[in-house]
Amino acid sequence: MYFQQHTTNLPEPFALGEYEGNIPEPSPCLIDGILRKGHKLLIAGPSKAGKTWLLIYLCIAIAESLLFFGHQCAKGKVLYVNLEIDKNSIVRRFFDVYEELNLASKSLSNIIVWNLRGCTLTLDELAPLIISATKDQGFSAIVIDPIYKISTGDENSATEIGRFCNLFDRIATETGCSVIYSHHHSKGAQGNKKAMDRSSGSGVFARDPDAVLDLSELEVKREVLEKLGASSAWRIEGVLREFPPFDPINCFFKYPIHILDTDGDLDCARIFDGAKSKEMVRDEHNKALERAYSRHTNGDSAPLREVAKELCITERTAREWVKDSGEFYVRSSTVHRNS
Repeated sequence: MYFQQHTTNLPEPFALGEYEGNIPEPSPCLIDGILRKGHKLLIAGPSKAGKTWLLIYLCIAIAESLLFFGHQCAKGKVLYVNLEIDKNSIVRRFFDVYEELNLASKSLSNIIVWNLRGCTLTLDELAPLIISATKDQGFSAIVIDPIYKISTGDENSATEIGRFCNLFDRIATETGCSVIYSHHHSKGAQGNKKAMDRSSGSGVFARDPDAVLDLSELEVKREVLEKLGASSAWRIEGVLREFPPFDPINCFFKYPIHILDTDGDLDCARIFDGAKSKEMVRDEHNKALERAYSRHTNGDSAPLREVAKELCITERTAREWVKDSGEFYVRSSTVHRNS
């Protein structure tokens, strides 16, 4: 009687004894070992980590029932709410990933894109629209990318972010869909932080979802990247509420997808903490020198003055870069490639 009088519009409490001998099954998995249907997943990482590419890959993995870094996805319909990229670009990105995966697009109808770039909505305005559009429409997942576009209030306020995250709960509860969203890391070194402490703003961001997949860049030698023609390397760590922890996933980013490191090349790589090693600096200089040399060479050499101008550095600094490179040398104020 007390609960009937004082819990209007709230779920009814239940006696645990009602379930003795009839324990209910948990919600089925959307991503095996990571996420259940109707639960929330946060994908976090630094700027330019390829989070959108990863979310596109995940959308396709759900639509086509593929493995997602070794974790089987249940086939389902996905709403991708795009808040950042223009319509033509987001369409091309999806087809670029399909092409890179060498995958026949058998289930394109399972991916619905809602392009809201330029629409000034907050999540409290957007949530009821998403619920209305997806409820009872057979969706398995709703992807929102990125959430900073629809956030309100102070990112560092636990109270305000708690209210913000409650809206994801509302979407998941009223639609029965998994809600998947992306967020960025805080500034500064991340190597010594736990995965759940790297997200920018209040710790509520990482403690609220049922699962977190956190991306951190790895410091690796250039030849390791060149082995696969990759541009960067990443470690994905999971913080899971419903499942046992899994070993960190190491992967390369080779445009336009993250590729699982199956050879163990990244096993001993350390997380890039913001302080670049001499090797990383030299690699960056060599790449810049290569571009500048290619633009100004006559086939055998390039004027040092033009190379320095291209790099926006002095000729003296350009000489130091060339000397340090091991790939070029300077003679008579011209840059030559070592044969």
